[in-house]
Amino acid sequence: MATTNAKLQLIVKIAEEEYLALHPETDAEVVHLAAAGITADNVKDALLELKQLINDITGGGVVTGVKGAAESSYRQGNVSLSAENVGADPAGTAQSKVTEHNSSGTAHSDIRDAASAAQTKADQAYSLAQGRAKGTSYDTVDAMTAALKAASSTDFKVGDTLYIKATGVPDYWISAVLDNNSGTYGYYEISELETEKVDLTDYQTKNDSSLQTTDKTVVGAVNEVRNSAAAAASAASAAQSAADANEAEIAKIVAGTTQVGSAAEAETAGSAGQADKLATARVIELTGDVTGSATFDGSQDEQIAMMLKNTGVTAGTYSAVQVDAKGRVLKGSQIYVLGDEGEDTPPSDLPIGAFFLRRL
Repeated sequence: MATTNAKLQLIVKIAEEEYLALHPETDAEVVHLAAAGITADNVKDALLELKQLINDITGGGVVTGVKGAAESSYRQGNVSLSAENVGADPAGTAQSKVTEHNSSGTAHSDIRDAASAAQTKADQAYSLAQGRAKGTSYDTVDAMTAALKAASSTDFKVGDTLYIKATGVPDYWISAVLDNNSGTYGYYEISELETEKVDLTDYQTKNDSSLQTTDKTVVGAVNEVRNSAAAAASAASAAQSAADANEAEIAKIVAGTTQVGSAAEAETAGSAGQADKLATARVIELTGDVTGSATFDGSQDEQIAMMLKNTGVTAGTYSAVQVDAKGRVLKGSQIYVLGDEGEDTPPSDLPIGAFFLRRL
């Protein structure tokens, strides 16, 4: 018996469209890997790639030590470089210099001047805002009168409004400031605000064609709607009374208090005899995993010859099969497949759990 040695890659199908590649051979060029920063996909090429990267970093030489610009000798092993090692300011020095700079009275003179100018403009805007008219509210006219009498000559100015919360009375405004506190309202004279209440008298009698009523005036439409509502309420009351009466009668029938007579039996020309067979024969057909049919009219027994449907698997011997819930073979295949030279992809019908031997 002749034996041939070959380098093979073992590929196991572990799920649909999912495979696991194994490497029984130990040659570096057939042992695959995946590493971040390395483009090679096997150990041999990855080692060559790492060697080239080291040469690119060292220029072909070997790094024997590391030192900072402020150090006199090289160090080996795990080297940590501090700010002092490379000649930079020690930790905290830069921050202390920034703090010293910010606290200086001469630093940022342009920013300080700009901030001072902005504050001046803000003060001017506040002064202008103080000259605007203001509004004050009181519960009653008496409360307003007492407050004005007790106020100084600078508490209010001409144009300020005085609102009264009580209804049916006008609001006022400061119309003059007096030299002394001898008036009814102390230093102030007041006038009514010229506002009027809305008069809806004409609108009540005006025709409005958009109203969905026979009467097109507001008052007439309201009365018409009111009358319609009253009529609807009366009809609803009558309907409720009738429903209550019907419910009472139905309750009596259910309780047996009121008996309902049964319908008279219908007379027929003659009684129907039992049929010997169906007027129209019927076909009984089996479907699903088995097929078969027979015509049945009731005159005699019928037998249905059943035929089991094929699963589509060709008759033969298989080392791996796929069966359904009823134990029927749906697919048959071999437990392993040896690939041909250059065949890198497992066959599409390779079952889950089977092996594909790829030639290397």
